Amino acid sequence: TAARFADPDCFKAVLEQVQQQEFPEQANRFRHSLGGLDVQVCSLTQSTKNPSAILARFEDPVGPNGRIRLIASCQLITEGIDTKSANMLVPVSSVNSWVCSIQRIG
Repeated sequence: TAARFADPDCFKAVLEQVQQQEFPEQANRFRHSLGGLDVQVCSLTQSTKNPSAILARFEDPVGPNGRIRLIASCQLITEGIDTKSANMLVPVSSVNSWVCSIQRIG
């Protein structure tokens, strides 16, 4: 299901491990007031109803230590989304078209 497409708990566990091992000096970065990681994950597929509303919640203000935002998507990213909070896209699906590759970047 789309809700399980991106598992926030799994992402947090992996990120916690990488942060501790690779960036121990940044241990307080991306933490909310209770000490846990401030991570927002949203999953979008072509069958997602009202992706604009999901992306609007994605833009919620962050805490003083920042927030990690992750969008997991199949095909929808190639069609374009509008978010000011994402600064990186990591495509995990291949495209067979130069046009799709440009749309994904653009």
